[in-house]
Parts: sequence; structure tokens; C-alpha cells
Amino acid sequence: MMRRLLLTLLMPLALIFTIMPALPAAAVDVFPNCGAGSANGTPAVCNDTKSTSGNPAVSVIKDAINILSVVIGVAAVILMIVGGLRLVGSAGDPQAAASARGTIIAALIGVVIAAIAQTLVIFVLDRLT
Repeated sequence: MMRRLLLTLLMPLALIFTIMPALPAAAVDVFPNCGAGSANGTPAVCNDTKSTSGNPAVSVIKDAINILSVVIGVAAVILMIVGGLRLVGSAGDPQAAASARGTIIAALIGVVIAAIAQTLVIFVLDRLT
């Protein structure tokens, strides 16, 4: 049963990646007038508006918060997928279904708590600069 489910989910992905051609990558300079040598000075779009007024600790903390947010998001998605597969595979067992629902709910609560924590930390750091 589980093998059939995995084959059903993975077969379309395998077909998509075998049929899909490799696309060439290209780089485009979207701000060609930035930097030295522009006639009217540096355009406003080239200026760094997110400077931390010379405090490197604030930028390090913000970068760490952003990395942790990505890690928490990926972990939450994995837990939701695992919980969903456990819910599908519970086969009518109410205890297994309740455990799977608990996993999904815990992942959602974790994402909400992480989002609130990130918002508070960034709010405080913005007030410090």
C-alpha cells in the first residue's frame, strides 16, 4: 500500500524531470548605471537603504534570524508532510490518526511562534539603529 502510494507520487516527478529540457542560465545587469562613472551621480535605486548605521552586530543578528527562519520553515514543511503521510497511512486507527494530527498542529504552532519571534526581534533591532 505504502509502496503504491510512493510510486504514484514519485512517477510524475520522474517523468517531468526526464522530459523537461535543461534551460540555459543567463545573467542580466538590471542596474547598469550603478557604481562609478555615472554622469549624474549614483541613482537612488543603487543606494543601500537597509544600512545598519555601522553596527555589525545588528546585521549579524538579522542574518542569523533570517537563516533560522528558513530552517524552521523547511523543518515545518517536512513535519507537515510526515504528519500527512502518517495520517494517510493510519488506516482507520484513531490513535495513529490523532498522533498524525498532533504532528501537523505542532508544526503549524511552531511556524506561528517563529514568525512572531522574528517580528519582535526585527522590531527591536530596528529601534536600536
